[in-house]
Amino acid sequence: MNLARRAISGAIGKTFLVSILGKFALIAMTALLGRVLGPTDFGVFIFAQGTAVLVAQFAVLGWPTYSMRTLPSFLAGGDFGHYRGFLQMSLGVVFVSTVLFSAGLLVFGRILTSSSRPALAAGLFLAAFVLPTISFRRLVRQQLAAVRKPGMGVLVDEVIPPLGVILVLLIIVPSSYRAVVVYGAAGAIACLVGYVLLARYVSATIPPAGKRYDFRSWFVAAFHCLVGLSSRMLLNRTDVVLLAPLATMAETGLYGAAFRLTYLLTFPQIVLSMVMSPRYSAAYSRGDMAALQKLLRYSYAFTLISTGVCVLPLLLAPGTIMELVYGPEFREGGTVLLLLSLSQLAAAIGLPTVSVAMMTDRQKMVGISTLVVALINVALNIVLIPVWGAEGAAVASLACMAGLALIQIPWITLSLRRSARNATGP
Repeated sequence: MNLARRAISGAIGKTFLVSILGKFALIAMTALLGRVLGPTDFGVFIFAQGTAVLVAQFAVLGWPTYSMRTLPSFLAGGDFGHYRGFLQMSLGVVFVSTVLFSAGLLVFGRILTSSSRPALAAGLFLAAFVLPTISFRRLVRQQLAAVRKPGMGVLVDEVIPPLGVILVLLIIVPSSYRAVVVYGAAGAIACLVGYVLLARYVSATIPPAGKRYDFRSWFVAAFHCLVGLSSRMLLNRTDVVLLAPLATMAETGLYGAAFRLTYLLTFPQIVLSMVMSPRYSAAYSRGDMAALQKLLRYSYAFTLISTGVCVLPLLLAPGTIMELVYGPEFREGGTVLLLLSLSQLAAAIGLPTVSVAMMTDRQKMVGISTLVVALINVALNIVLIPVWGAEGAAVASLACMAGLALIQIPWITLSLRRSARNATGP
């Protein structure tokens, strides 16, 4: 187990360093845009990017997450035909689905063009433009994590796009439209890099084999992953999408700026999930529930330490941090940052348990409970945003994230204990 722990620690350490670079690049990009554009125009960028991220979660149909569940299993069983067939089919499914979802955004944008909310229409057009690159970044990131190269996945998804935006926008005069276009172009470059890395791994590691497909069972299993993770994404992104029509683009900008700072709370857990999920899947496939529980305990220890260190500055001086990062116009978003920090703290604590559930065929419970809470979140946003604006959206997020953790953590923990007892016998 010492060797396993050293391997896990090394993988987490490397991925953690790359993820730190990505988070600082993201914060630098948003700080640059926030200072230059101001809350209103920055809100247009946030609305377009946030809408694209939310829609991308549905457009990928759960295949990125299911990749982390099934690719390690195929590799462990020497099923190289299904391995290669799954990779090819995942690309085709995501491509077709993303084209359809992008077309839907364009249609909605066209409908709104003649309305009194042209900013919303422009945001939807820009979201349709960046949606394909976000979808494929999501897929290649998770597939690189599935082959135990999570650091490369983070590089593709989190480092290259914001760095590309920063480099270009230091040369040209930025606007919300130019920022989105450059972000999409940088995302396309990131996708190309990711698929080159994945192709090199497959050619060097996976023996030649005729492609085999099991579309029906793959699609059904991926759909269960989609329900759980898309519902969680609704919890994180619905506020941004609803703020624009229910409040103002300025409120959207304040909320989006604060929300991006809270990435500092959850990114260690996302790194942990990318490293540990294939290991959860492998232990479960072997029927080694003792090893699975040890991995989960390790994950909880890492989560509590990393989250505790990251959350303190955001809780102690939220207004000052908003002003330092984005400028004086954003200081009033300090309360929003405080509430969202508590919300993401609850999300971070629950993430290891949810990752284990997704890798051990317990995704149905995760999906149902998250979907119910996500619908409650939408209702709360509709009620609270017209009254309190961005602060109302943050209150809704905090209430729902805390409630979800209180539901999911005990249920999944007890389920794993029952499985461990059944595995060891009476």
